Amino acid sequence: TTELKETGISPEAMVGTIYYISFSDAPAQPLVNNNPYPLISYSTLDFQTLGDSDVGPGMDWKALDFSKSETELALLFPNENATAQKLTVNGKQILKVNRDLIEPLSGERITPLDYFMPDVVINGATYNLHIIGSPEQEADLDKLLESMVF
Repeated sequence: TTELKETGISPEAMVGTIYYISFSDAPAQPLVNNNPYPLISYSTLDFQTLGDSDVGPGMDWKALDFSKSETELALLFPNENATAQKLTVNGKQILKVNRDLIEPLSGERITPLDYFMPDVVINGATYNLHIIGSPEQEADLDKLLESMVF
């Protein structure tokens, strides 16, 4: 089963709101590698963390400019050996990013596959949608995106 959860960040440590779609069978400490479930979140357009929290700063959504080249967009992810691909799915522009990096706390090599969808309307409100999976999930995640209606 799936659940919709708000982040556990204290109100003093953030502006805006971020929501997660979680799966009851997902590991308690979800990692991108070897996790059969994608990590799906959507945030209000003004969302940002203020200082230390359990959620990193993430994507600078204001810097996501689809008029830039894919090479320029990959530079939004420094030190992550990122490759970016611009997609259009059901009329929405999406940035698909393959990253290869060392997780700073664990020292583990991770290879996340990210999909960034700015300005997605959900129930009349506008959010930034982010999906993270593993490269092995790429075909399923592409199918998930194609099934979404914005």
